Amino acid sequence: MRNETVDLPNLDIELLPRTLRSLITTLEEPLEQQALLMAVITVVGAALPGVKTRYLGKLYAPALYYFVVGLPGSGKSVIEPAVRLGKLIDKSLKEQGLCEIRAFNASHLAWEQGGKSGDEPTKPTRKCFILAADSTAPLLIRQICTLKSALIFDTEADSLAMALRAEYGDVSGALRKAWHGEPITHARVTGDLFVETDNPHLGIVVSGTPDQISVLARHVESGLTSRIRFTWFPPQRKFKFPFDPRSDEVMKQIEVGARTVHELWRHVSEQTLTETVLVELTSGQQQDLYLHFKRIIDDREDDSDSGTTLRSGIVAVRIMIVLTVMRCWDERKDISGTLMVNNDDFQVGMALAEHLRLQSEYVVKNYLKRGSSAFTSRNEKNHRIWYDHLPDEFTTSTAIAAGEKCGFKKSTVHTLLASYGGITKVSHACYRKDRSNSVRDP
Repeated sequence: MRNETVDLPNLDIELLPRTLRSLITTLEEPLEQQALLMAVITVVGAALPGVKTRYLGKLYAPALYYFVVGLPGSGKSVIEPAVRLGKLIDKSLKEQGLCEIRAFNASHLAWEQGGKSGDEPTKPTRKCFILAADSTAPLLIRQICTLKSALIFDTEADSLAMALRAEYGDVSGALRKAWHGEPITHARVTGDLFVETDNPHLGIVVSGTPDQISVLARHVESGLTSRIRFTWFPPQRKFKFPFDPRSDEVMKQIEVGARTVHELWRHVSEQTLTETVLVELTSGQQQDLYLHFKRIIDDREDDSDSGTTLRSGIVAVRIMIVLTVMRCWDERKDISGTLMVNNDDFQVGMALAEHLRLQSEYVVKNYLKRGSSAFTSRNEKNHRIWYDHLPDEFTTSTAIAAGEKCGFKKSTVHTLLASYGGITKVSHACYRKDRSNSVRDP
């Protein structure tokens, strides 16, 4: 990847709500400020279940997916303190879950000692706020379905990669639905498992090197990457003074901010049990946002990254939701009814969204698009090697054995048998190569 940079947004830190401003002003580098701010906004947005905005006729929550990309030592770890904003929420939920488990164990013991008469007590689901990024896809989906709101935060992007690989179930479909707040259903025969949610609420913050995001290459066309906002950290050109006392100030402000966010989360969780809190733009702001992104789409000579631009509008509004809620909480400790976005929060939201659009297009164009092509070419080559190893007539077990030599899972071989050009099914579990057809990948 070329060592290019994208111009930073014209961001006035003084326009931020008080709590966010106190966190960001502890840093001097504009790129670090922007990255930490977006990580903080994403964490806070994940902690606002029941807060919505109207956009394209739907209700959207302020849940964001944020990915910081950079070479080793580029400074991308600046976002790490942001996860601490959610630690008190996570602790509260785990303590609540532990109490529920203890109560369940007691009631279940009484039910067993009573001859198992009546309905068996239902075991409560595990409660937390911060999910482990290295969980398998089925586990992540179950947690997204059973938790009111959740956050994935990891500074090693390859942890999330496991859940995005098909052999682990592939969570990408659930992530795409969760970004839109669309219903998710998850069923498994094992254990008669069935979970679903009509209102998934998930935020994601991860960082990693270009090599660590290669797993996303296969999801460029699926639309997952256009839902993610990227920030690219170029290589460091100087050695920073490692004993700067301002580094400690960042953590001090984060600890103060964590208490504020915990109080806000508790208030919003209780408030939204009875009503949805709406955050809306003024008619003038709506028109300004529409004209801005319409002009970008109209001026574009190709549509290669139009998905990123088309989704930048709702990204901007989601950022504005978090800023508005934080400002209201800082000023009056109350979040209820309908909140209007003020001009300061609108200006900051538009500046951040536009910068993220440019950064994201840069990452997709210079790494993910290229990675996607490399991934496809590599698969085509491996599939052809597998095909060439097959005899003219063969069975399913023969195809699986050949697939194992190429490192394929059984599920991959079954997919190839159903869709790979040049193979004809003769009877049950029996196939032959059809040389008259051109060999092609599905």
